[in-house]
Order: sequence, then C-alpha cells, then structure tokens
Amino acid sequence: MICKKEIWIYAETESQKIAPSYYELLGKAHELKESLNEAYEIVAVILSDSAEEVSKELRSSAVDRVYCLEHEKLGNYNPEYYAAVLSEFAKKHKPEMLWIAASAIGGELAPSVAALLNTGLAAHCVDILINDKGELVHLVPAFGGKLLTEILVPKTRPIMASVKPGIFREREIACSKEAELVFERAEILDSMESRFKLVEEQEMQSSGLPVEKAEVVLAGGRGIGNTQTWEKLKELAGRLDGAVGYTRSLVDIGLEENELNMIGSSGKSVRPKLYMGFGISGASHHISGIKDSGTIIAVNTDDEADIFDSSDYKIVADCDRILSALLEVL
Repeated sequence: MICKKEIWIYAETESQKIAPSYYELLGKAHELKESLNEAYEIVAVILSDSAEEVSKELRSSAVDRVYCLEHEKLGNYNPEYYAAVLSEFAKKHKPEMLWIAASAIGGELAPSVAALLNTGLAAHCVDILINDKGELVHLVPAFGGKLLTEILVPKTRPIMASVKPGIFREREIACSKEAELVFERAEILDSMESRFKLVEEQEMQSSGLPVEKAEVVLAGGRGIGNTQTWEKLKELAGRLDGAVGYTRSLVDIGLEENELNMIGSSGKSVRPKLYMGFGISGASHHISGIKDSGTIIAVNTDDEADIFDSSDYKIVADCDRILSALLEVL
C-alpha cells in the first residue's frame, strides 16, 4: 500500500476541550519527525457533531492539517460509530501512522479501528523511536512490566500505536502558521445504526488535586489496610499541598470508589518532585507509573518489598505509625 507521509493524531475531547493527551502525542510526533529522513506532515483528526470551536484550538497547535469529521451521531462517544468513521477515513487518505491516546475511550477505540483496518497496533507504548536501522520501533512493557519489548509493523498500514496519557511530556512547539482546516461529513453514519444506546452519563469528579499535576504525591496500597489509616494519609497529603494516589487494590477493597487517581500502567503516570508510597508492594505495573518521579520514599513492613528497589529512601515500618508521627511533626 502506498501511504502518505503523515502522522495522524486522534484529538480526543473532554467537555468540548482538547484533552491534554493530544498535546503529549503531538510533542512526540514532532520529536519523531526530526528523526525521520523523509518529510512528514503531522495531522490532527477530530470526530464531533460540531467541530467548529475545538478546530480553532487545533488549527494553532503546530500541525499541518486538521481533519474535522462531523455528524450528528458523533455528539457522544459511541464505539461503533467512532471506529467506523475513523477507519473509513484512514482507508480513504492512507496515513503512514495513526496514534491514539490509551484513555478510557482511546483504549477501546484504538484496537477497534486497527481490527477494521486489518493493521498492527502497538498498544500502551512507553516510547516510539527510530532505531539504528532506520526502523520505526514501539517500546511496550511485557510480562507485567518486567521487560520492554520492541514492536515493529513492517507491512500493514497505517502503523497504529496507543499511548497511556502522561507517558510523554508536553513540549513547547512554535506554531509558524495556522493549519489547513478540512471539514467532512461522516456520510457512513447516514445509514448506520449502532447496537449501543447511551442511557445515562455521569461525570466522576476527583475530590482533590489530580495526581498527574501535583509536585507532591502520597499513594497508598493494600498495606494501608483500613479507613482510619487511609484518612491519615489524605490528611498528610493536604498538609503537604499534595495529591492522593493509590493502587488498584484500594479500589478492590472499597477504600476508593473509582480509578480517577489510580497510579500505574492501568491508571495514571506521575512525575512529582516527591513521591511517598505507603503499604505498596511495588508491582511492576505500579512502578511504571512512578518511574519519572524525583525523590521516592517507600514505607512498608516487608523488608523485601519490590518497591524498595525503585526507592531513594526505604522505611521498614507500619504505615499507620509513620503517618501518625508525620502528622504530629507537621
């Protein structure tokens, strides 16, 4: 297949605003473009019932072109509608690459589009680069994050990748000119009816500072054990002007209701100046979410807990006792 030298980025929206994950992917696209020997264009793609407002932001985001695919059925996310429209448009324009953030929506959309295009998808990448042979390589954690595997897609196109929000850093990119805007009606949806129906929409709100934006993060794991100790951690985080994070185990045992501030490969990635982990064993899928933190302090009763291998300071003690002592001092 002859493809256009284009890197497409699906621009996900949150409450009619472009999600931060778009700018993270955009920064990596510009970085990759600098490594390629051939001239590539960077293209933003948005699906909406009305893309006029958000297209203005995308137009000045240092891309070459913005495709705005519109239809009244694209007002709310529907996996069948979105996958059908994006895959048909990719078949029509044949980009070399298509990137999608592995958010709650993108994590479902990316494999659906890849299946419809019969192409390869490197899911949950932690990096995308050009190797010494000039090949496009996707680094993806394997075996619970213990290994990094190299994924290449040598034949099928587009080459698709999904990246968890927070993995790549946003970067300052000078926008020398406004991008070309292309509006197109998604006619495939005129005769298509989905098996899915939106019954109710609820927006989950985090009670505190988002972990991905905090300079201080205190996180708890299964070793926290009870509500009283968990409340102490939250109080300490407040006194330090920090955010509260947690592993999936705290959701499983009911100390947290949702996954909004869950840290790890299936949650968020954080880069605080100070990270403190309480009662966290240190499984690789959690470590992958804190590896770029500044100073890491871990508290655990198990002297051989895996998290100590990734920590700057190791405290072998009961979490409740340490939290109580810190609250007295602070």
